[in-house]
Amino acid sequence: MNSKIKLALSLLTIVGMVRAYAEASVSMDDAETKGVKKIDCLRVNEQLRVCGDALIDGVLTLASQPVISLAIGTPGVPGIGGDLAYGAIASIITQTIVPGGSVVFNIIPPFVNNGTVDTAAGITVVNAGIYRLEALVLGLPYFVTDPLFFQLQANGVAIPGATFQSSIASGGGVTGETLVVTGFGIIPLPAGAVLTVVNVSADNVVLPTISAPFNAAPVTNAVFTVERIA
Repeated sequence: MNSKIKLALSLLTIVGMVRAYAEASVSMDDAETKGVKKIDCLRVNEQLRVCGDALIDGVLTLASQPVISLAIGTPGVPGIGGDLAYGAIASIITQTIVPGGSVVFNIIPPFVNNGTVDTAAGITVVNAGIYRLEALVLGLPYFVTDPLFFQLQANGVAIPGATFQSSIASGGGVTGETLVVTGFGIIPLPAGAVLTVVNVSADNVVLPTISAPFNAAPVTNAVFTVERIA
């Protein structure tokens, strides 16, 4: 047989095998839209599917080793480390907080597009969702035996289950033992909720300036963090 004919037949056979394999391995549902082909659903060996903009399922392998497994479902809102929004503010200044007064924060990190508005008065959440709140306050009681009470509020209203008490001082009044109040909670919040940390003790509470060892920067006497988790 002529060598040119043999070469042509070989090429046709290879093309046919490649086409057959491609048709067996990959299938797709498509539609023409103004001259542009839109793939509605791509299936590879019936093991991996990518459909529309909401469905990815199957097992993706690299060098025959599974590297990711995707269950059927709709992906969530992209976040950072599982957080859909976050805010954090702190204080290093000495301040006296009267009963019903809020902690003033002077350390406000320059977060950008993070789903919160962080100010000296507190943190405002941009979107409705489920939020994880955490607060810490270091303060001095007005009377020797007084514990400290602080409360997380949303729009000036107490958040249920978010009133926290320190231990009882062992002595010294405002010149004595610094007490620690910590609180944590997971709650639903509406869009635009303004969150504050409020003194609900019977008397004034002083947040002192605390110096770190070896002339380092001052230690924070109040910290408030907010994270949207759903």
